[in-house]
Amino acid sequence: MSTHDKITMSTHNRYRTLSWLRQLVAISGLATLGVHGANAATGGSGASLPWTTVQAESAVRGGNSNIIAVDAGATITGGPVNGSSYTPYTIAAESSGRQAVVLYSGGYVEFTPPVAGNSLVVRYSIPDSANGSAYTEPLTLQVANLVTIPVAGAGSYLQYNTQSNLTLTNAYSHFYGDEAIGPPSNTPGGTTHHHFYDEVSWIMPRQYFGNIPTNTYGTSSRVRLTNPNATPVTIDLVDFEMAPAALTVPVSNAISVTDYGADRFGNNDASAAIQAAVNAGSASGRLVWIPPGRFFLNTPITVNSNAFIYGAGIWYTSLTGPGAAFYGAPNATNIDIEHLKIDGTVTLRNNNSEQDRAFSRPMSNSFIYDIWIEHKNVGAWIIGNMSGTYFYSMRIRDLTADGINFNGSVTDSYVYNCHFRSTGDDALAMWSLGVPDQNNVFYYNTVELPVTANGIAIYGGHDNSVIGNLVVDAGLVHGGGIHVAQRFNATPLGTTNIQSNTIIRSGSFEPNWGKGLGAIWFDARDSAMSGAVNVSDLVIYDSPTSAIMFVSGVDTRVTPVHPITNVNFTGVSVANTGLDGTTPSYLLFLQTSGSASFENVTTETGYHGFFGGLGVFDPKAGFTTIDLGGNMDYSPWGNVDWLSVAGGGFNPNASTPPGSGYGAGSPNGPPVGGSPGGGGPQ
Repeated sequence: MSTHDKITMSTHNRYRTLSWLRQLVAISGLATLGVHGANAATGGSGASLPWTTVQAESAVRGGNSNIIAVDAGATITGGPVNGSSYTPYTIAAESSGRQAVVLYSGGYVEFTPPVAGNSLVVRYSIPDSANGSAYTEPLTLQVANLVTIPVAGAGSYLQYNTQSNLTLTNAYSHFYGDEAIGPPSNTPGGTTHHHFYDEVSWIMPRQYFGNIPTNTYGTSSRVRLTNPNATPVTIDLVDFEMAPAALTVPVSNAISVTDYGADRFGNNDASAAIQAAVNAGSASGRLVWIPPGRFFLNTPITVNSNAFIYGAGIWYTSLTGPGAAFYGAPNATNIDIEHLKIDGTVTLRNNNSEQDRAFSRPMSNSFIYDIWIEHKNVGAWIIGNMSGTYFYSMRIRDLTADGINFNGSVTDSYVYNCHFRSTGDDALAMWSLGVPDQNNVFYYNTVELPVTANGIAIYGGHDNSVIGNLVVDAGLVHGGGIHVAQRFNATPLGTTNIQSNTIIRSGSFEPNWGKGLGAIWFDARDSAMSGAVNVSDLVIYDSPTSAIMFVSGVDTRVTPVHPITNVNFTGVSVANTGLDGTTPSYLLFLQTSGSASFENVTTETGYHGFFGGLGVFDPKAGFTTIDLGGNMDYSPWGNVDWLSVAGGGFNPNASTPPGSGYGAGSPNGPPVGGSPGGGGPQ
């Protein structure tokens, strides 16, 4: 190996230092989203993303199109409304921002890209077939450039050019069945239809939209998506991006998988060829190069220590097939996998199929970077004895189960600057099964639209942190935004740090319990929780139901509860709770015994929701609220200390609220089977 190559390879050590990680991101939060008060939290900004998302309902619509919206009575300028609600198992509830656009035959939606770019991703849904079998539908993509007529005073015009028919499919969407009770099915039927959406991507070899400084292609552009057929197509959003050029092999002595016979066109199984190249690379310390192409794998790749595997970029190198996955070999360490896409073929959740996980088995002191994962069961499921590994700048979407799950005995590892959308269960989870996860951090990630369960969940373990994350539209059913729990036979929960996070439109009515789950919720279902949980600088905005919730898995009026103690809230800003308009919703929902302290927890209430999302629900289960001051409610009725007015809780059946603007209501009855949290950790 040349001196240059040795230097290049040694630079990977920088990825494994926390100081380097912290230098990569400016620790800055979102705006306070309109929440009042000098002590208002700023929350977390989530991942730094290379694309800009535009919602379909904010674009120009034409032809035969509708907006589906969260409220049946909503008035949206520009067209009729096909109303729905935050109710689980509806396409509107699974839509980003709870709105989307339906295109019927000839209908279109036209975007003005906010950035220059050459690539895009469309989140879409087409109806399921009568028997659940897969089919495809086209979606016409046109780019219209503004062309200036080269005559003084003649003006300009939009010139539309059809670029492509994007191919849409129902193969990876449309599941049926309550996943809190059992595995889903692809067979249509029942009232628990979910996982409506999938995504399709498109890239051109040069900049194709945005401000294009050339007379040939105009000076600005529009992107139009048109439905040419009778089958309705729902468009939720489009991501616009300037994808970088394909990478070239970074070192002169790299081992190319094509040298071992890997078929880059996907016509033949490349598993054996890639495995042989990876084995040779780890044995010699040479980098393994996977060039541009689409490589089909029947068998996952087992990765030994000292393996360095590079693709040409997530838009150019793709691994597909049932075996598109990487397994860590026993005691594997010092592994680097970068710049490729794993596009699986999983159409239904199967927790017993390990190859349905894109990354499985421990890889210690390793770096997984710039990986795009779609259509797998799980992005990464790590069981046992992994330490010092970073999952960094990944796109993990359209899965049937979890995004990344540390499933016990994972230590000193990070998930950083990753984006999750449409996972089938918890997007990010630490599940300390048997042996605790410890000293791990979920750091500045963005989570959107996990179809079931939570945005981020911590089940047992100790000295773990959730920092800087942005969680949006989570807890569509069986979950909330951030969940801390003693569940699923996890080890005892120890010190846990929830710092500088933002939760938007997260939590929902839980159909199996008859009550809403909070944006952040705590559940001592298996046993008491006494480890210190410190929640600071948290923004909760537009919660469909309650903002903060404490339960122990069952209704306190029926069964004794497990206490939750030693939870501390400092610097929390809450605005607009109870947006689903029907579920009794509260700032603080207490349905177990225990205690928590509150300092500078400010609220803004009275604008939305059933009972306005006001006050404290406490059925006298013996939960003590400790008021450390600064807990102000900025409401239309005047500014008050919400915790002192509520007096640490009040009778939910009282006929008169205990303070101006505070509502009270009774939850629905005891649970009727199932449990929130999706199907549970895998």
